[in-house]
Amino acid sequence: TALPVHTDFESRSSETGEIRHWETVKFPIHGAAGELLIGGIAIDLTEMKRARESLEASEARFSAFMKALPATAIIKDSEGRYVYLNKPWDFLNASSQETWLGKTAADMMPADVAQRARRFDREVLEEGKTADYVAEYSGPDGAPVFWHHLKFPFPGPNGQRMLGMISLDATRERLLERQNAESSARRAIVVEAANIGSWDWDLATDRVAYSSKWKQQIGYGEDEIADTLDEWRSRVHPDDFQATWEAAERCVQGKSAIYDVEFRFRHKNGSYRWIHCVGTIIKHDGSGPGSFMGTHIDITSRKTAELSLRAALAQYA
Repeated sequence: TALPVHTDFESRSSETGEIRHWETVKFPIHGAAGELLIGGIAIDLTEMKRARESLEASEARFSAFMKALPATAIIKDSEGRYVYLNKPWDFLNASSQETWLGKTAADMMPADVAQRARRFDREVLEEGKTADYVAEYSGPDGAPVFWHHLKFPFPGPNGQRMLGMISLDATRERLLERQNAESSARRAIVVEAANIGSWDWDLATDRVAYSSKWKQQIGYGEDEIADTLDEWRSRVHPDDFQATWEAAERCVQGKSAIYDVEFRFRHKNGSYRWIHCVGTIIKHDGSGPGSFMGTHIDITSRKTAELSLRAALAQYA
């Protein structure tokens, strides 16, 4: 018995030039008198072929995008099994995406890491909310690594709950934050030990942030000084104010890079302390003066000694 014959071919419209794709199927049949005839059908596959080519192009774009994405992208089902992974996390040393598919975090990660991941997964799926957090892990060499995870729920085929996740390596940023925090802590210890106050005058708002040590130097508590410039101006000794203020204006106007002055400053008990102030302008974004920041050091003991020495020398001049 002869088998059907399948043939593919293209046709071009003489009017529009459009190409259409066809499949023909030819098969033997017997006529009424028993004679052997050939039957056939033609199927227009044009739309099916176009849809397949569009799908293949879309899948190729998606694959190229995910391969180039500087992040790990994951899809899990409601049971926590990995159904998609563009690339494994570097710190886990997984060999390939295929290693993960069909597995759970418990199969692929240390127990404590898997438990934490599963806890966040359940919260996202049960509450329908996005989870945004940074987690610390131990890298292959034992050094800490940090990953920023964004987990979110979405409906999959047939309505089942799925979990998506984008993970970015945040190690560099977190280590810099930690170093900056440690550096700030060390500076704070040095400032505290050296009895150095500080001030930060925001030239856009005219508000001034005075440090706790600045306030303590003149006998005030944390909540007794407002963030106004008058808190400083009203306490400068009248004989020192003009020279001190003019020096500040030169710095604000860009005529001087450094503000370096000594003046008498009124204490809460009514006495005057000698203060050495050093400051400079910090530009925030290049569009304006930014902040006028500086240090505030009590030099009363030194200044008293200097004045006493001058008075003694003057007696013998």
